[in-house]
Amino acid sequence: MDATQHTGPATDLQDRIAVSKDYDMLQGLITVGTGISILLAAATRDFTWMAVGSCLSVAIGVTWYEKRYGKARSTRSRSAVTVLFSILVILAVVIASGFDQWRPGPLLWTPLVAGPLMLAGKWAGLRHTGLTMWHWISCVALTLCAFIPLFGYHPSFWFAMGTLALPLIVIGSVDHQRLVSALGKGTPDEQ
Repeated sequence: MDATQHTGPATDLQDRIAVSKDYDMLQGLITVGTGISILLAAATRDFTWMAVGSCLSVAIGVTWYEKRYGKARSTRSRSAVTVLFSILVILAVVIASGFDQWRPGPLLWTPLVAGPLMLAGKWAGLRHTGLTMWHWISCVALTLCAFIPLFGYHPSFWFAMGTLALPLIVIGSVDHQRLVSALGKGTPDEQ
């Protein structure tokens, strides 16, 4: 469901219900901040930006959404699946980036692993609102970056890490816009 395809009050209500069910996965400011952190880490070749920036993104993002819209509780099973999948994705990307750094080959492993996993995670997490074309474009473009070495350009490890940033920023922006469009301005003290 695209937040821009409203056809009336019933659809608006359906959008709000769907967004409320996927609230935890649509908190795009967290994703945008993480993308910016990865971009800064790649640009400066310093993992500190990624670690500190990602932690700050979560803290600031969660606080902003809770202040604006309140706290939503996921079911235990959804929370457990989200945490488990996140850990698996982080491990897979760390292993893939290790191959890119220490065993460069004909493909970039980081985008090859991260693109499909990012798409799968969003597909599973946005069961009620669905994926937008931007989710697909971003994840497919990220995956295609894996094949850049086949065209004679052999980017650095940091380039491989940097390819993660743009899709995170795009997807986070889209998700945030969908959430804000459906739920409005939030609590009265924020208006």
